[in-house]
Amino acid sequence: MESEKDNLNNALVQKSRPLFSLWKEKEKINLFEYKMLDMYLSRINSHDPNNRTVSFSMDDMSEIISSHITKAEMLERLKKLQGIVVSYGDDAAVTLFEYSKIHIDDKHFEVELMCTQTAHKFFFNIERIGYFKYKFRNYICIKTRFFYCLFIFNFFFFNINCFK
Repeated sequence: MESEKDNLNNALVQKSRPLFSLWKEKEKINLFEYKMLDMYLSRINSHDPNNRTVSFSMDDMSEIISSHITKAEMLERLKKLQGIVVSYGDDAAVTLFEYSKIHIDDKHFEVELMCTQTAHKFFFNIERIGYFKYKFRNYICIKTRFFYCLFIFNFFFFNINCFK
């Protein structure tokens, strides 16, 4: 059986063009939110739109932010994550996540996250709007938003044909 850490290291992120453009949002999205979005993307099956809900363990979250996080901190970060809006077209925008919940079990907790029905098209069957993919582990050690955006930009620039 594959361990959670191995599962996270082998996770593949498939990011649609509209989600890719989030790197341009200055000061609206922090590194934690980018990593949570990518973790969500790495856990969904983009061909099964009936499964919009994904769960993350406390260990997974501690690994992506390289420190321990309390329940109160996690609640605040989830609220901010639920406020992320993606613009598409000249006159349309959509909120990405509609639901989050923390399940507490002894000293551990698990987070549940679900995308909105309206944002559905940015997460599922993304072949028609274009997407690129990369391994989650390629940037898990990045510690700042600036370097994350640089990673995404460089990844796109050097893989210009990466959009399927």
